[in-house]
Amino acid sequence: MKVDDRDTGRPAAAPTFCSLRNHQPACYQVSIMNPRSMSKWITIIGVAAAMFFWAAVAGRSVWEGSTFDFIQIYTGASAIWEGTPQRLYDLAWHLQRQEGLMHRKLPMVWPYMRPAFFAALFSPLGALSLQAAFAVWLVLQFAVLFACWAWAARRRSPDVLLLCALFLPSILGILQGQDCALVLGLLVAGYSLAERGEDRLAGVCFALTLFKFHLVLLVPVALLLHRRWRAIISYCATAAVLAAVSMLVASPRQYLEVLMADRMLAQPPQYMINVYAIAANLGLAATGWRLALGLGAAALAVRAAWNTSFRACLSAAVVASLVLTPHVYMYDSTLLFLPIVLSLEFGPAALHRVALLLFTPLPYLASLGDPPWSIIPPVIILLFMAALAWKPERPLPGKTGNVPADAAALPKT
Repeated sequence: MKVDDRDTGRPAAAPTFCSLRNHQPACYQVSIMNPRSMSKWITIIGVAAAMFFWAAVAGRSVWEGSTFDFIQIYTGASAIWEGTPQRLYDLAWHLQRQEGLMHRKLPMVWPYMRPAFFAALFSPLGALSLQAAFAVWLVLQFAVLFACWAWAARRRSPDVLLLCALFLPSILGILQGQDCALVLGLLVAGYSLAERGEDRLAGVCFALTLFKFHLVLLVPVALLLHRRWRAIISYCATAAVLAAVSMLVASPRQYLEVLMADRMLAQPPQYMINVYAIAANLGLAATGWRLALGLGAAALAVRAAWNTSFRACLSAAVVASLVLTPHVYMYDSTLLFLPIVLSLEFGPAALHRVALLLFTPLPYLASLGDPPWSIIPPVIILLFMAALAWKPERPLPGKTGNVPADAAALPKT
């Protein structure tokens, strides 16, 4: 029986070529001018062009990322692989090793600043040369990032891949040797599992982000607010295991000393993306101004997270963790990917506009400039928090955090 395209909601039929086999027609449509097909091709071309642009910008300097943030990950992994975990937080040993790898004197050391369990997990990198280990690291980070893109495309539509390819912090962070994509991947995995009701595994994924604990401090608060007790129990159990492993591998006292000495590598506060950068760019050095901005951001976070759906609450927790953390840099805003994608599913049009703006490179390019331009990223991120708090999504009556069933349907392609 013939089905009219008007009954299915499809575009009018394109020219058709039919072949007969066993007297049964098999029709194949050639939809060259199909708008949906054209949209997919535009997305493919746009993503390819964006990736080509980032590759051209990086050029040969991509290997310089191995001498930035990645070198401390590599020397930390080498300390474990070589059976000398006592050197993991030894600044003199790291400086000597890094100077040997770079064949020159260094003005400062890149100390290993992750918990010891992270070094143990990636210790096989120490068996490779620096460039080979960095190549493996790049492949891993980009694989996780592309998986996050695929997750976003499944939730929205393939068109969102073009915005993903323009999201500067994730690309720049990976090329600098950072592990921001790995944190993002664990957050996305944790949310996806929680959305499906697999709270125990979700808690494990959220706990594994603790190798950069200062960026995810409020994530367990979101679990508490929604009484996801199984996720909380697995989160605490996993965190306890990771802490025990870290204490067995290396000295906790040395780790704390390195954390307290991280001012050696700290950038000026004007170039960070937290609320304290706003005060620094405006010349408000008094502690009272910093405290007022911090309390204002915390109030917005409470408003955005209290009595809201789980996706709205988790989005607020991730954004608040970034704007309230003392040391957070532009590449750390990679974590905004999760709340940006989720916020496109709910809330007013103003929230969607700010979210789309954060997808573009424009706010982050401003952070590369001098004050007062460097104030732009933290201001826009704070506006994003305010938009989340303006008309927060409420959960269904009787629900404790599941996404409302009457939420706007997402387009599937």
